Amino acid sequence: MQSSPWWVPKAVDQAVLDRAITVANRFIADVAGRRDHPLRHHIDRVAADMVVRLREDPVLLARGEDLKRDILAQDAVQTYLTGLWEGTKQSILTQADDPASGLRRRVESSIAGMARSLRTDPELRARVEEWLERIAGELVDRFQDEFSELVKATVDRWDATETGEQLEMLLGRDLQFVRINGTVVGGLAGLAIYSVARLIA
Repeated sequence: MQSSPWWVPKAVDQAVLDRAITVANRFIADVAGRRDHPLRHHIDRVAADMVVRLREDPVLLARGEDLKRDILAQDAVQTYLTGLWEGTKQSILTQADDPASGLRRRVESSIAGMARSLRTDPELRARVEEWLERIAGELVDRFQDEFSELVKATVDRWDATETGEQLEMLLGRDLQFVRINGTVVGGLAGLAIYSVARLIA
């Protein structure tokens, strides 16, 4: 910025500066107070054009990716992000353990609100069920071999006698006449494995 000549009094410099600040503040207030201000329309057009270019211009996209990689590669940025994540994680864990914390109350309120919505809104319930079915199908398609091995390994570890006793206990004392022996348990286990394998296939 060019300074005033030496012979211009400082009071004049200050008056000019004060006047410039006043004009700038008045202009900013005018822009902020008028939705139809030309500058607002200009900024909106520039922003919209930039959004389109960022989405469609390969050169600009490449520059943006390069800039992002350069920023993330900086040690200071990595240190900051690591510290930010650790601090956030610790804060979440601390608030989750505190029944009176605002975060926990908000989460509980959100869950309760979602449960009420699912109970009273059939359309929302149908969308959630459709989403869960789609996710389950994708998981089965992606991890079907792992699922098969998990089910087989789990059933192989079952003890027939102990399983029969547990099932009998769950059925209740009034149904003790229902004796599930090892052969039946083995048959049920085989049927379960076969059914899961067929479902996955």
